[in-house]
Amino acid sequence: MNSLAIIANNLTRRYAGLPAVDGLSFEIPTGSVTAYLGRNGAGKTTTIKLLLGLEQPSSGEARVLGYSSIAQGAELRRHVGYVPEAPVYPPWMTAAQLISYVSGFYPDWDTGAADELARKLEIPLNRKPGQLSRGDVAKLALVLALGHNPELLILDDPIAGLDPLVRREFFETMVQAMAERGQTVFFSSHLVSEVERIADRVVIIERGRLLEQAELSELKKSVHQYCCRLPSETPMIQGLLTRRASGPVDELVIRGEPEQVIAALSRAGANDIQRADIDLEGVFVALVRADKEVRR
Repeated sequence: MNSLAIIANNLTRRYAGLPAVDGLSFEIPTGSVTAYLGRNGAGKTTTIKLLLGLEQPSSGEARVLGYSSIAQGAELRRHVGYVPEAPVYPPWMTAAQLISYVSGFYPDWDTGAADELARKLEIPLNRKPGQLSRGDVAKLALVLALGHNPELLILDDPIAGLDPLVRREFFETMVQAMAERGQTVFFSSHLVSEVERIADRVVIIERGRLLEQAELSELKKSVHQYCCRLPSETPMIQGLLTRRASGPVDELVIRGEPEQVIAALSRAGANDIQRADIDLEGVFVALVRADKEVRR
């Protein structure tokens, strides 16, 4: 098995001359659970369609499970489980009939595992898609994606709009099912706080461009919030992402070794320096805001 499940190399996709994905390069290790993060409209769905060969890039390329997304899209999709943001199913089939229908496309369909997952998720199999809640539709999509034991599961923000309990149940079931088989998960989301518990890697984009790809634990170790009293001008500190005044105290988000950052703040005239950890959502916001400042 390849050590990398996904390789994106300078992927670009333009619509009417405007880039939805802009020179995007990243790598996803086999066996990882990677959260693909970005604001609404950042280019996450377009990226996933390019990876799956559902759209062709304007330039660049991607390889998924060793297959070219351009030349071998149909073949790679046989090895991937895909859950779109808003799945559309034949309205005349019940959930049970739909599972049976989809199973016919995969010689290696695991009927026992699919039935057990549907039971665990408490999907009302006798109902048609129009009679299912949004949460049950998302759960059904997960069963259909996992039934043929894919090497890679790709999800395009399937939990958007679901209540917190259903979101947690969906993610926990997904990760458990894939972890038991040592498979790879790549899922997009704009609900950053929801993914921190389950992802071990993150890829962050903004306006179709890469902002960050890293192990989640390493990223959180490298970015911290500092509260201190600073001179009026923003100091030139390496790794400074954002600065916000909160009364007489300045709140800064800085990337770097804490000892070196504190020393740099002291040289800049900072007093009463306090360091605090920051969650993934805070890191995400700081990276996006810093990118916005650079583009001004």
